[in-house]
Amino acid sequence: MSALHSARLLLRPHTAADADDVARYAGDFDVARMIRRIPHPYARQDALDWFARCAATNDETNLAITRDNAYLGACGYMFSPDRSVAEIGYWLGRPFWGHGYATEAARTLIRHGFGPLALERITISHMTDNPASARVIAKCGFHRDGTARVHCLARQAEVDLVTYVMTRSQAAALPWYQAA
Repeated sequence: MSALHSARLLLRPHTAADADDVARYAGDFDVARMIRRIPHPYARQDALDWFARCAATNDETNLAITRDNAYLGACGYMFSPDRSVAEIGYWLGRPFWGHGYATEAARTLIRHGFGPLALERITISHMTDNPASARVIAKCGFHRDGTARVHCLARQAEVDLVTYVMTRSQAAALPWYQAA
């Protein structure tokens, strides 16, 4: 996947040079505990293994979230087998929380997903104890779809998840989507 641009961010494929930043930020328990699939502790080799796994398969894309060449976090797609639906996800290192980067990255993924990727639907979720992610999802315009119980690797526990969905026509009606 090629790089995606937004007003402030460059979302680009990860490289091995990103592994130390990924390990540092994803290794922060406050980050890892909000993402289902990030174990804790998280090491450089975990990042390299993640990059390799995504490169070897066609069902997941991960992108580095960067600003002015600084690594901020990651985002990407997990595709359905027919590639008509994707779940998007994101995380940011703690120093970058509260600056609107997650919303900007998510909106960039949504535009790309309904544009060049021609997705039918995009889904997203957050753990019930993550109000910051709930705000990002609301700002993007997703519609609540339901709840689920999932295993969180970092917490080594089952957690409650709120799920959301957006269709192409719903996205097209959003003011921020049309402004692009």
